[in-house]
Amino acid sequence: MKSNTSFFLTSFFVVNMLFCGFISNAQYKYPIARTESFDTVIYGNKISDDYFWMSRKSNEQEVKAFSSQQGKLAQSILDSIPGSPVIEKEWNEAIGALDDEIWNGKAVGQFIYLQQGNS
Repeated sequence: MKSNTSFFLTSFFVVNMLFCGFISNAQYKYPIARTESFDTVIYGNKISDDYFWMSRKSNEQEVKAFSSQQGKLAQSILDSIPGSPVIEKEWNEAIGALDDEIWNGKAVGQFIYLQQGNS
């Protein structure tokens, strides 16, 4: 029970710290993804998706570069949270305490088999 309480308190703390960080006056330079007009009709409904280009294999490197920029921004925000090493340590301990309760999934062909624990 103590590990569950610690897990939820840590989660609550992390979420609150992130929320406080976002409502502060800090300004972040978000990566900008280009847009490319794409319209299609599915079941009689017109759908517009300016970011459809991201799903094309030919744009894979550009999407990876954009995702990397987003990851760097997210990491810089997380790294700016005071006490983040302590939060990470407590998070890992709380998750570790739940090992016996976590279900693991393994894909075999088109099926997913779930088993409890790490066995």
